[in-house]
Amino acid sequence: VGALSATTTATAAVVSAMFGYVGGAAHCNATSKGTILTMGCFSFFMVGFLILVRLNNINALGTEVWVALVFVYIFQGIGRSTFEGALRAQFADYFPEETEGAFANIILQSGLSSAVAYFLAYQIPWEVYTYVLLSVSLMGILGFWRASKLDKYHLQQQEDPARITSSDLTIS
Repeated sequence: VGALSATTTATAAVVSAMFGYVGGAAHCNATSKGTILTMGCFSFFMVGFLILVRLNNINALGTEVWVALVFVYIFQGIGRSTFEGALRAQFADYFPEETEGAFANIILQSGLSSAVAYFLAYQIPWEVYTYVLLSVSLMGILGFWRASKLDKYHLQQQEDPARITSSDLTIS
């Protein structure tokens, strides 16, 4: 178990450095941060997917199950690295005048969701818990791209209010 936990931490450290290089490059824009955040949400989706598909029969601990378990921890590390780096950078971009409030919002959301997950862990079957993880991961991707579109709309509205159309608010 300790080695698997270390796998998550090591993966998060390595991937965070890679994402930091890509996201911090001079040519970086909101789209590259969005791609990084989408990869993080997809990684959390894969955690649930692997648990649902591969680790369903936990009594038969063969090599295949252990390999799947290692990948669960690797995907968890990738998702964690995006939360610690790219997500916080994106919040700072969205709220340049209110960075303290933005980071407080991250802490509030993280703490609240962790508390809900903790209290529900033994109240609902693990399959339902896994489906919640899959759903929230996908909603995170859609929610991020919607927020990006709204932020772009808001910035365009500040520059030239007469130029904005309703098609600027649709996700493309």
